[in-house]
Amino acid sequence: MKVYNANLKVYRFDFNIDILKTKPLLNIKYEIVMELYPASDGKKDACKYGLRIATHCIEINSNKEAVGYLSEYFSDFVIENLLLDFPHINRFVENAFLNHENYFQENKPKEVILGNLIVNPNVNQIAENIFAQLKKEGYYN
Repeated sequence: MKVYNANLKVYRFDFNIDILKTKPLLNIKYEIVMELYPASDGKKDACKYGLRIATHCIEINSNKEAVGYLSEYFSDFVIENLLLDFPHINRFVENAFLNHENYFQENKPKEVILGNLIVNPNVNQIAENIFAQLKKEGYYN
């Protein structure tokens, strides 16, 4: 598999500094949406694949959102081999989370003292889900 044109886009990056100044206890939740689009040129062995990762940090006492962050990581995939493509899909998922985290750490306001947003995401399970989706959609015959 070839994975190219990887691109991170950030759609939401909001902070409630008033809440964060109090150094609250936060409940951090994340959501992942997988998106698959056929190649625009109609090639059967190519597609555009993306992960949208949303992170919400909710202040436990007030149940108000302290941090809201949504990113999207898309790449073009060229499918090559059922037996050899899985490590490339796994690396794509790892890179999506790494880029999501790096953007947060590099761009958060200085008042925000948070470690990793998503600790130990289940990269293998997400990669398996992507692989299964590609098989279901006929990319592997």
